[in-house]
Amino acid sequence: MKDYWLTGVLWSSESASEQAVREALLTAAHRVEYQQQHGAARTLRDMLAQEGQVMARAGCRGPTLDVEDIAYTREVLIPYLDADDMRTCIECLFGDAAARMLGFTPQGLSPWAGLALALHDAVPNEPLQPTGPASRRSVARRSHGRPGG
Repeated sequence: MKDYWLTGVLWSSESASEQAVREALLTAAHRVEYQQQHGAARTLRDMLAQEGQVMARAGCRGPTLDVEDIAYTREVLIPYLDADDMRTCIECLFGDAAARMLGFTPQGLSPWAGLALALHDAVPNEPLQPTGPASRRSVARRSHGRPGG
């Protein structure tokens, strides 16, 4: 087995907490594991898959976006999925604030948008529970004839 040095990245713009340190170290370890199994991520598509799995395995709770922003981000990223230049990938993964700070082109994205989409797609999401009178009738129909129903 080969020896590795792992570097956990903490952003100077974010507060350093025990959770942030834990996530930084675990994502670094899971990234090495992922890359050993799948090879290095080359395109934005590859990076989204890699980082989503890495963050999910590390138990990361964020970044997150609301449902509308997830859908919007997904649409914005479609034309760039096969991009393999670091500039485009940074713009898409980290959003407009980071892009502007680095002198890159904003894409109309929220902070951490691509990473939030990657995490969203990598973790099982809870199905929406229907509410209201129609859903109560549906639940009553499904439970009719069952013990306890």
